[in-house]
Amino acid sequence: MICYFIRHGQSQANADGVLAGQLDSPLTELGQLQAQREGERLLALGQTFDVIVASPLVRAYDTATTIAHALKYPLADIITDPRLMERHAGELAGQSSTLLADAIANNSMGIESTELLRARSQVALDDLAVRYPHQTVLIVAHAGVGRVMQAITGKTTDAVESGLSIPNAQAFRLL
Repeated sequence: MICYFIRHGQSQANADGVLAGQLDSPLTELGQLQAQREGERLLALGQTFDVIVASPLVRAYDTATTIAHALKYPLADIITDPRLMERHAGELAGQSSTLLADAIANNSMGIESTELLRARSQVALDDLAVRYPHQTVLIVAHAGVGRVMQAITGKTTDAVESGLSIPNAQAFRLL
């Protein structure tokens, strides 16, 4: 399987500097434009995908549909997978994103542990590899999922806790 990953375009929560976690936060105008431009960039590069799979959260799904539209990929064929949802933010949902690192380090505030996030991300990747072994897949999800998937695939050694930035709406090859 060839696999690409893209984090959703800028969401309202991103613009406000708050954690959305698994709450829905719509794309901002900038986020919509980012997704559209990335779709156009991928089209200009001649990039195609056999499968597009997205988190069901609106910011990721809307990014996926915008990119699919640009690539003339059938919108009805986009697959959603709840395992690709962002880390559950617990009591931090809607709070300042500056609180995240401490909550992760202390496994507090009801936040989903890195181990659980990594496990569900690993299962999602494994399932995609089994289902689509010879196809090109695009995953549209979230920064937390992207960081653990980079660690899982060896793209980086410390992507999970380092706060490695994953820019909005910029596809990269994962596998």
